[in-house]
Amino acid sequence: MYELNCIDETFDPNFTTEYKLSIQVSLDGFSFCILDDIRKKHLVFKHFPFLLSNDTFLSKKVKEIIENEEALNKRYKKILISYASPRFTIIPNSLTLPDNKEVFNFNHNFIEDESVKSISVGHFKTNIIFGIPNKTFDFLNTHFKKPEVFHQTKVLSRIISQKIKPEKVISLVSVSKRFFTILITKREKLAFINSYRYTNNMDFIYYLLHILKSEGISLQETPVYLTGEITEDSHLIEFMKKHFSKVDFLKLARGYQYSYTFSKFPPHMFTTVINPEG
Repeated sequence: MYELNCIDETFDPNFTTEYKLSIQVSLDGFSFCILDDIRKKHLVFKHFPFLLSNDTFLSKKVKEIIENEEALNKRYKKILISYASPRFTIIPNSLTLPDNKEVFNFNHNFIEDESVKSISVGHFKTNIIFGIPNKTFDFLNTHFKKPEVFHQTKVLSRIISQKIKPEKVISLVSVSKRFFTILITKREKLAFINSYRYTNNMDFIYYLLHILKSEGISLQETPVYLTGEITEDSHLIEFMKKHFSKVDFLKLARGYQYSYTFSKFPPHMFTTVINPEG
């Protein structure tokens, strides 16, 4: 993916206290979107792709981008920061546990200079426990005033909850450069959620088919919604359309306006950062 710079001419850098800022951070890139909350119009979107092997250089990269972006040095009505990574686990919120770090370690090795946080997903009555790099988010918490920080799976859970229909099975696949996250709902309940690292198309296809088969899901009846860094002309889409009868890309949320400059990119690629609240 290439760098994107989309700015509507009605964006007013002196009016940002009435705007909402949403940011998404990952080892694969940094994106942000600015919403005029009065007109319900998205005015600015920028994406900076990079590829880091670990968290060591992430704080330096994020700091560099923010300090060079005038729009990211303003005050905002609300600031939302999403971290996208495969390092998370889910537990029912009815389950009381003494130590989130201990639960996290069941599925992931703890990394030095990492904190473990927990956020609630009300619709599915679950908690997302995830690892977050300290240096990067210490800087973000210092630079921005009282940002709301969460894991990307919270946004994905909200999106799939809006697609739910009684007695229907729904699947949502969010694709990043090196991992993908899949969510499955059955009878209005979250039945499956996990992330898988992949290095090529065959890895991706193997994991996807294995998961759906293990969950007893019909490829001919279950809708598959796609978001993230996957293009409509990719070999993955060609394969999926041969084996799945209902494949669709996510669209930007209704009820908002979007700057004409957003036509520079397919809308499904960045739905989680452009519409983190729906």
